[in-house]
Amino acid sequence: MVLNKVDAFRSFLLKKTLKVSLLRRIYTTRSNRLVFFFGVSMIFNFGLALNYPLWVLLVAPIVLGVPHLISSMRYVPKLTQINLLTVPVIGS
Repeated sequence: MVLNKVDAFRSFLLKKTLKVSLLRRIYTTRSNRLVFFFGVSMIFNFGLALNYPLWVLLVAPIVLGVPHLISSMRYVPKLTQINLLTVPVIGS
C-alpha cells in the first residue's frame, strides 16, 4: 500500500540522516528537534510572507483555520448540549 512505501522512504531517510552527527544530535533529543523544526518553520514562513504577503494572508486562514474549526465542531454538542442539526437553523 501507499503507507508501506511512505514508511520505507521514512526509514531510508532516517538511516541516511542519522549518520551525520549534527543531525543525529538534533533528531534524537526532543527539545533540540522541536527548536530545529520551529526555526525552519519560522524561516520558511518569514520568506513566504516577504515574497507573497497577500497569498499568505488569503491562504493561511483557509489552510490552518478551516480544518481547526471543523475538528472543533465535534466538541460543540458536548459543551452546549445542542444538536448539530439545529446549529445552522439558529445561525440563519
